[in-house]
Amino acid sequence: MPHGPRRLPAAGVLPGRPAVLAGAAIRRGALAAVAFPSLLLAAASAPAPPLTPGEVLVRWRAAAARPLGPGPAAKLDSLNAALGLRSQTPLLPMPPAVGRRAAPAPEEAALARWSVLRFDSGLAADELAERYGRVAAVEAAQPNYLRRTADFGTDDPLLDEQWGLEAIGWRAGDPGSAEGVLIAVVDSGIDAGHPDLRDRIWRNPAETLGEPGLDDDGNGYVDDAAGWDFTDAPGLPGTGDYLERDADPADDSGHGTHVAGVAAAAAGNGEGIAGVAPG
Repeated sequence: MPHGPRRLPAAGVLPGRPAVLAGAAIRRGALAAVAFPSLLLAAASAPAPPLTPGEVLVRWRAAAARPLGPGPAAKLDSLNAALGLRSQTPLLPMPPAVGRRAAPAPEEAALARWSVLRFDSGLAADELAERYGRVAAVEAAQPNYLRRTADFGTDDPLLDEQWGLEAIGWRAGDPGSAEGVLIAVVDSGIDAGHPDLRDRIWRNPAETLGEPGLDDDGNGYVDDAAGWDFTDAPGLPGTGDYLERDADPADDSGHGTHVAGVAAAAAGNGEGIAGVAPG
């Protein structure tokens, strides 16, 4: 069975930042995992995003792209003039109907009702959106928010090899935090001494503070301080942690350690990789 640090291969999945469960998190009436981690996301608080000056996104009601009849149309024309409307264009131009099915899908039809309104007015975009939101023909109105990317990086030497993080845009901004969220992975175990993982492993306080040899939390598993090894294969050749069930979810193959690192390897520690949810 492997001991000591092992290099975690580069990989990546979804963003976030939690703590990790080493071994199985086991609670009365529920078992979660043979070897260890899992993750959840928590939205990070952030300042209000900037707005595109003089632009509003409007979704017209399904009846028409603009109100029918002289009364509603005149009111909208008056508002457009008062607020300095310069142009109105579809947010997502739809392809021509030639050669297509008779009716678009509902979600496609909803997208087709969005327009971008551009103004020469000096009014703030959120105020413009509020004014159009009161129009009967408008189902929804909002400013056109800006999303600027930023290069979020760490000093982990293998970060540039993690194509998965690049593919999901992990480095485009701070992944946020989900501190305190426990996750579990059903796999081959975990190398508890790995430098990218040793501080990420959850410990069961009932067992770590309890009496050795006793099932202190009453869940049916004795001394499950950091998970549980559910493997029982005494008929397999060789030696290893797979021969009997025990409270040591050590990793015989390295796969569980790899998966754990993908999820929650420590970031910014100057070693190895960065997990998708390292916090």
